[in-house]
Amino acid sequence: MSNGGYQDVVAKLETLKSQFVARVIAELDLNIGRLRTAGPDEPGLAIVRDGHDWLHRLAGSAGTFGFTAFGETARALELCLQPVVDSERADQQAMLAQVLDVNFFTRLDSLKSLLAADAGDSAIPVLQNSVTATVPEALLRVDLLEPDPALSRELADSLSRYGYEVVAFDSVPAFLASNPSGGITTIIANIDLQDELQPVFDHQRQLHRELVIYLSRDDSFDVRYCAAVTGAGGFFPLPVDVPALADRIEQLSQEWEESAGGRVMLVEDDEELAEHYRLVLDQGGLSVSTITRPAEVMTQLAEFRPDILLMDINMAPYSGVSLARMVRFQPEWLGLPIVYLSSEQNRDTQISAVAQGGDDFIEKPISDERLVSVVKARCVRARQLAKLASRDSLTGLMKHSLIKQELAKEYSRCQRYSQVAAVAMLDLDHFKSVNDTYGHATGDTVIRSLANLLRHRLRKSDIIGRYGGEEFVVILPDCDEVQAERILQDVCDQFSGLVFSSQNTEFEVTLSAGIAILGEFGSAEAALNAADEAMYHRKNHGRNGVTLYSSMRQTGAGEGVASG
Repeated sequence: MSNGGYQDVVAKLETLKSQFVARVIAELDLNIGRLRTAGPDEPGLAIVRDGHDWLHRLAGSAGTFGFTAFGETARALELCLQPVVDSERADQQAMLAQVLDVNFFTRLDSLKSLLAADAGDSAIPVLQNSVTATVPEALLRVDLLEPDPALSRELADSLSRYGYEVVAFDSVPAFLASNPSGGITTIIANIDLQDELQPVFDHQRQLHRELVIYLSRDDSFDVRYCAAVTGAGGFFPLPVDVPALADRIEQLSQEWEESAGGRVMLVEDDEELAEHYRLVLDQGGLSVSTITRPAEVMTQLAEFRPDILLMDINMAPYSGVSLARMVRFQPEWLGLPIVYLSSEQNRDTQISAVAQGGDDFIEKPISDERLVSVVKARCVRARQLAKLASRDSLTGLMKHSLIKQELAKEYSRCQRYSQVAAVAMLDLDHFKSVNDTYGHATGDTVIRSLANLLRHRLRKSDIIGRYGGEEFVVILPDCDEVQAERILQDVCDQFSGLVFSSQNTEFEVTLSAGIAILGEFGSAEAALNAADEAMYHRKNHGRNGVTLYSSMRQTGAGEGVASG
């Protein structure tokens, strides 16, 4: 974020602080005056309950705006009133006179002076250095630092087949002289350059140790351990297993993307506090939707679809715990992490709140830096769990059921808006023999390699899923059959050029694909079956290529199904 943008956020946060002060000044006179009139009767008890809730809100929000001493005193006064609020009705009246004594009102009056004394303190933390840079959907650029020109050319050529843009350097100075400014990149470096490379990460923020993969001819424990100590994300002995290397680059890319950003829905009835949190979390690289009226929660959930729901417990007349339970009424939100952000300090109350539909509890006040780091960590975990539930564990692509749901959605879109879209079925050729000859671990490497190639070679708008075994489904929106054939033929050509190795043997694997246009069929299922039929037609006619269902029907082809 530019310095101008950062200063703009600081100005907005200071404005919110001023608004908080103005509101509290008005509330102080009103609430102190009311508490002085509270007698040992029902109206007096109602005033005490309102005063308790007011002090509770102040205790939670004051520290956020920089009024530490003020917030601590408000908390102490809240706890003075707590026994009255928690007691049986008959005991409340007897306790009232003891609680509302001269000492209580002396401390209550001191809030005014504490507010004035703290007014010059800045509530704005230096968040600038904690902002996460924007991360592209896929880290396709690879910077290769390898002094050996022959090895450098070989690796660059091999990785380019997977869709990576490889920029090669023969030394760290050459790398630095290039002034890389294309954002975050994966770095593959010879281990001999490690000592020169490490200081670079302290000076160039777009470079990250966890996105470094070291190559070494020495595969000893000590060398591997030293690479791990630096914080590197991978280590490969030479000669390099290129499919495994490409797979690790993809894993690092996905891990990095999951660690960046996140979608947070914040439910907070204090408008200044809600806006403060929104600005801070936004500055920290998170996308935030704030709700100050709890009645809007369900509508906004459906529209915003957050990674986590962050909300207060006490939002009179609403309870955050009851709100969480209501959210859980809908099966769609059973897995949504709900984190309470509240000034409630009673551990039993916190545990009870979590047990009734919540997942975690964060106490107010919380520093802005810690709020960003805690919320980011929970977003990462939420996205990881969501991915485990919806993605194939081997490839990270959509599971069978989910890709079929996406196909049905795209079919409906095509019907509604008269759009054109293609669906393709892909299958690895003779894959059973790969497993039988080289083992299932090698077979898994081949499957992951195809998944990675599809991610990089297809458009961002295309949808990819693992249908089962060695079969994949690809949905290509806004794509006619000519475009679809060209795109998937390129995938077939690139994949057939990948070289795999196992048991000191190198081998290649090819791919067969069939394509159908969604709008030409009565249902999404019928279009998928047509793509499957076209794919098997390709199997029967030489494999390693693409067949259009429309072309197959024109020739009257109807051969039996080939195996593998």
